[in-house]
Amino acid sequence: MPVAFAQPASLNPATPSCNSIFGNGGLNNPGAGFNCISEYISNLTFVIIAFAATLSLIMLIVNGFRYMIGPAIPGGSSDAAKKGIGSALLGVVLSLLSYIILDTIVSNVTL
Repeated sequence: MPVAFAQPASLNPATPSCNSIFGNGGLNNPGAGFNCISEYISNLTFVIIAFAATLSLIMLIVNGFRYMIGPAIPGGSSDAAKKGIGSALLGVVLSLLSYIILDTIVSNVTL
């Protein structure tokens, strides 16, 4: 079967399949499905970073809302909301920096 240049790796028979971390393993052949563990760990780290960035953005929205309505509520203060906005922005920046650092490391280590 000729291989096209724009063909995805899943259709190329020469490319090993990484569909499941436990694929081809089991009691009769233990550990045979762990040939793609590095790809699994790489994807897991990026999912965790995306979750942290999403949570930071949600906290930025919540604290922005608290900052807007703070003066309208009797006894409300916007100081806590300002600190929350700063912390949320720090979380977004740290998430983006960790993504950049891990992506650089993974792309230089793997071929």
